[in-house]
Amino acid sequence: FVRPGQPILLSGGTYTPGRAVVIPRGHDGTPAARRVLQGAPGERAVIDFRYAPGGLQLWGDYWTIEGIEVCNTIGNVKGIQVGGSHNVLKNVSTYRCGDTGLQISGSSTEPPEKWPRDNLVLNCLSYDNFDPAANNADGFAAKLTCGEGNVFRGCVAYSNIDDGWDLYSKIDTGPIGAVLIDGCLSYRNGSRADGSGNGDGNGFKMGGDGIAVAHRILHSVAFENGTSGISSNSDPAIIVENCTAFGNRQANFALYGKGAGERRFQARNNVSLRGGSADLYRE
Repeated sequence: FVRPGQPILLSGGTYTPGRAVVIPRGHDGTPAARRVLQGAPGERAVIDFRYAPGGLQLWGDYWTIEGIEVCNTIGNVKGIQVGGSHNVLKNVSTYRCGDTGLQISGSSTEPPEKWPRDNLVLNCLSYDNFDPAANNADGFAAKLTCGEGNVFRGCVAYSNIDDGWDLYSKIDTGPIGAVLIDGCLSYRNGSRADGSGNGDGNGFKMGGDGIAVAHRILHSVAFENGTSGISSNSDPAIIVENCTAFGNRQANFALYGKGAGERRFQARNNVSLRGGSADLYRE
């Protein structure tokens, strides 16, 4: 029932819904009057999905979600899925979810012009997410079915069983829109916070299937991840600037393509130290 410009304030405490919390398409704000879901100032509002078959799904446009925590989704269920556009998620934490903590993705049954675009994830935290197969739960993701202009800024991902960030494109659905990661931190991914598990463990996984998308990662740090710090994951067109990677189990920087396509990597002003293997730069 909330109208554009109105806030929904969650008082401090733990909420345990019995079903997914879905903001459907068409329930939109406007550029001048956003709809807002916000934890009450100075209070800790936690949505615990342990008794629900789904998590928090945002399919509307021009929403701001701020100052809440989402946790404990069941196996193979994301904490937050953003399927709408022009949204802002700020100071949100996702943890102990049964799939990726916070993911920007639409539907593979819809054309790319309907995929989510121009979303900002700002100063968010995602950790200790773990799926039953121990190979899919990332901290943050914008993958498979997302459009242009999605941004992660000032975010932290750690101890997720798969990757800190995943920007995977696949042949079936084609390239996603270019994503910007700016001023973010990713560490100790590939195992849980208690040290258990042995997943993929890239700090920032920046592509897939050899599909060229000019994702950019700037002013970010990756350390002590289970495999690479920053990996192109066969995307031959990523841009890496002013980043630091150290102490990752394999290469700190792994920039490589797939097949015979042109390599268009750009890497400037980066620092690498104490990697488990030599950095890769395959032209």
